[in-house]
Amino acid sequence: MSSRSLMKHRANVRRNTPVNSEGVIISAFSIVTANLPLLVQEGSGTVRRDGSGAGLEYDATAFIPPDADVRPDNLHDQRDQLTLTHPPALAGRTYLVKLVVDESGMGDHKTAYLERVRKG
Repeated sequence: MSSRSLMKHRANVRRNTPVNSEGVIISAFSIVTANLPLLVQEGSGTVRRDGSGAGLEYDATAFIPPDADVRPDNLHDQRDQLTLTHPPALAGRTYLVKLVVDESGMGDHKTAYLERVRKG
């Protein structure tokens, strides 16, 4: 069984990109991938990023396809946003991508560590 068959959630990936608005460059988030298959598991924790022992706190973990273009940061110092579109009960829930790794080393999926965006 492939891990992709377990990815029962869907999300739009939004990225901060510069946009020319009447001669003025502004930053705006735009969808770079629509309805990305993934599996999100809520649960906070800390993951070690490197040998320095520095920990990265997260609110949820997402398992994404190995070829997914999901980035923790970009040239504009903004993390990608994942906004769930399915299932309907979770639609609209948004996360910031903090780290993306291939923990298994098998190329079957990548793990994304997420920070939930709280509204209001």
